Amino acid sequence: ALEGVDVVVDEVYAPDPTTYNFASFLNTYGLTSSSDLKFVTNKMVLRIDRTMGEATKSLDWYESRIAKPEWAIEGLARVV
Repeated sequence: ALEGVDVVVDEVYAPDPTTYNFASFLNTYGLTSSSDLKFVTNKMVLRIDRTMGEATKSLDWYESRIAKPEWAIEGLARVV
């Protein structure tokens, strides 16, 4: 079912997003780095926690008072 997938958006909750990385993603979903899946081979796993509050580690995706959907599109275009 995932053989043709180029990019995955991982929205799994991470209590401390600063420590969640690609290895965490693989472990969470029971995958290995030796997988032949295209998104694993190319490390094309996107997260929504790039911008966070410094003190609280809150996700700007949810916490920002002003929606910036164009930032999401620009970020997606930059990595894809």
